[in-house]
Order: sequence, then structure tokens, then C-alpha cells
Amino acid sequence: MGLKKIAWQIELVSLIITGVLVAIVLVPIFKNVPNFQYLTYNVVAIATFFTLIRYIFLLRYTPFARFAPLKIIFVFLAIPLFIYLMDGLSEFQNQLDEEGTYSMVSHLTTSKQIPLSKYIRSEMIFFGVGALITTFILPFRMIISIWRVRNRNTI
Repeated sequence: MGLKKIAWQIELVSLIITGVLVAIVLVPIFKNVPNFQYLTYNVVAIATFFTLIRYIFLLRYTPFARFAPLKIIFVFLAIPLFIYLMDGLSEFQNQLDEEGTYSMVSHLTTSKQIPLSKYIRSEMIFFGVGALITTFILPFRMIISIWRVRNRNTI
């Protein structure tokens, strides 16, 4: 089996694992908050965090490790992704400041409201900030990788 085929298989398995991790993190919210207004943002933030962490630290094991055009695309796609993530986190923070998370879980019993509110707040902030940080770092990692491939023939 060729190395490229193995790299694509690893990439596919990694994406499946990322999907499973997203589902695991969101299970408490799915079960208890039927109309969670930040669901799309939350899925994007969690998936971005796990995927970009992998690209930052394990770039040499990706199928595009030596393919500069895709790395350049990642550099420029990071800009709108960063803006989207910043906007979503800002909206969530405004919601916290104005209404709190209790408005999302007001239909639950009091014994479930407090832990779920803390979970939603912590999870959204952790993955939102993590996704922002990884989105900020990714272009630098890609530029360094492009330079290394061209000048040192490493990744």
C-alpha cells in the first residue's frame, strides 16, 4: 500500500474520530436543550479545534503535508473562519451577559439547570477560545511548513 493511500485513510479515520468527539461533547446539550441556538457555532468550534490541533502538531502525517497550494488555501481560509468564530463567541458572551444560560435551560428542573448551565458555559468558552487560538496559529504553521518543504525538504 502506498504512503499516500495510508495518509488518506488516517485522515478519514481522524475526521470520523473528530465527528464522534463532537457528538460526545454535545450529547448533554442535545438531550436537554432541544432548540439550542448556538448549535451550528458549537459544532464548527469543536470540529475546528480538534482538526486544527491535529494539523498544527501532526501535519507531517496528513495527505497534503507536501502540497503547498492547499496550505496556502488554509492560510487564507483561516481569516474568515477566525472572524466567524470570534463573532459566534461574542454573541454567546453577550447572551451570557444579558440573560445568562438559565434562559436556555429554564424548562428543566432546578437540579438540572445549574450543572447544565455550567457545562454549556464552560464547553462553549473552552472550545470557542481553543478554536480561535488554533485558527490564529494555523496560518503561521502552514507558512513555516511551506518554507521547510521548499528550503529543507522537511515538513
